Amino acid sequence: MDVEAPEPHSSLEVALQLAGQSGIQVALANPCFELWVMLHFESVTAYHSSRQMQAILEHRNHCGYSICGKSIDYQSLRDRYATARANALDLRRDSSRRYQSNPWTDIDELAERIRRGMAT
Repeated sequence: MDVEAPEPHSSLEVALQLAGQSGIQVALANPCFELWVMLHFESVTAYHSSRQMQAILEHRNHCGYSICGKSIDYQSLRDRYATARANALDLRRDSSRRYQSNPWTDIDELAERIRRGMAT
């Protein structure tokens, strides 16, 4: 789920509470999913709005990302997973405010579970 910056979803906190009460775990990205993609190629430590992050990813042309098409070339990411995970871990290690920090993501934890075939 994207937090969206500069204006986070107004019902984000309520949605997270409801998910937790229902036993649903949520993977978050602040500002947006494109942060996770960018972390495959470089560390991101500065604040970005969702639009800024999308524009940077498109401009850098790391993976064929297009704002209009919202598509990426998976093969360009495949061998860079370890870099993305390390960069995501660094973001969380440096943040006491969790997903309220920008940049921040725990999408790598979801990816780890998928990679290991874990359902929970």
